[in-house]
Amino acid sequence: GLVELSTALPALLTGMILIFALGIQRGITVFIVALCFVGWAEIAQFVRSEFMVIRRKPFIEGARVIGLDGLGIAIRHILPNLLPSLVFIAVLEMGAVLMMLAELSFVGVFLGGGTWVQVGDTTVANIPDIPEWGAMMAGVRQFARSKTWMVFYPALAFFTAVLGFNLLGEGLRR
Repeated sequence: GLVELSTALPALLTGMILIFALGIQRGITVFIVALCFVGWAEIAQFVRSEFMVIRRKPFIEGARVIGLDGLGIAIRHILPNLLPSLVFIAVLEMGAVLMMLAELSFVGVFLGGGTWVQVGDTTVANIPDIPEWGAMMAGVRQFARSKTWMVFYPALAFFTAVLGFNLLGEGLRR
């Protein structure tokens, strides 16, 4: 039930609320905690489904017959069969985390919170303290009509990183 509740909430909104609640100025540790809280449910669902498939195999029944308890079966038989799947799902989740960081940066939630600077008489801009691709893409909004090429390089780096993680995860899965 807790997993279903966690996956029912919008990840971006939940991540933003957690980051602001924990204190965005604390830096990367707040982002790590918030993104782990947001993303744990998908991995838990995957592990549960793999566990249900593995536990119906004949070697698990053989382990029960020789007298292993539930923890022994899980450590000796299920976990070694689950580890390859966990490796590729972890690599695929790296791409998902990069996408989440980009979404957060695009709506103005940067690592460290950024610095607010007054530009002109009435305009206030948020400048990120840590250079990250999502913040670079978000900063281009004000130059969208005159310098459209500015978004190309951070977007290309982002695309390459996410594509690389996805291809690596797919290769490990196969």
